Amino acid sequence: MKLVVKNNLGKSSGSVTVDDSVWAVQVNEGLIHQVVTSQLNNLRQGNHETKRRRDVEYSTVKMRPQKGSGRARLGSRSSMLQGGSVAHGPHKKQYKDKIPTKIRRSALKMILSDKINTGSINVIDEIQTNAPNTKYIAEIVKELGLSGKILLLVDSVNENLIKSVRNIPNVNILDVSILNALEALKSKNILITKDAVKQID
Repeated sequence: MKLVVKNNLGKSSGSVTVDDSVWAVQVNEGLIHQVVTSQLNNLRQGNHETKRRRDVEYSTVKMRPQKGSGRARLGSRSSMLQGGSVAHGPHKKQYKDKIPTKIRRSALKMILSDKINTGSINVIDEIQTNAPNTKYIAEIVKELGLSGKILLLVDSVNENLIKSVRNIPNVNILDVSILNALEALKSKNILITKDAVKQID
């Protein structure tokens, strides 16, 4: 398969040959869902905590007499009382979910293939700045006609690129070596450099 390569002005400047086993695979939505859900679970801290009955400081003296009032029996550390314990409340838990490397890679291939089919991936010659330049990145996005959440994939992230992108709404930059299914899926458009495409292959 060949992908069209564009320059900074949004015009075609050639093409790059890519591997069909990466960019033209059949999509399995169930597998993608499994991988993305596991990634979201791994982001959870799981440090939510509420007091149990045993954690509450209390007196052994009853709040009111056991009998005679006609009301229900009531202990001093009941969960119904203000400042007391929480009945069936959340407690610390590990949400970590391991997914085999082959499955994670397969999901990423499927997402990239789907975005190629929908025209959501644009390949550009290169993105280089010798100094922080927000206007330079903004003009590239404008010339290519991209909208929504945009993921900029480069083969090497440097401080100048980070500073050039961080003030542009809905544009995020990522080193292609750490590209994953979640980052690829949550972006409407992906702008990727020619060298980064070869690195993915």
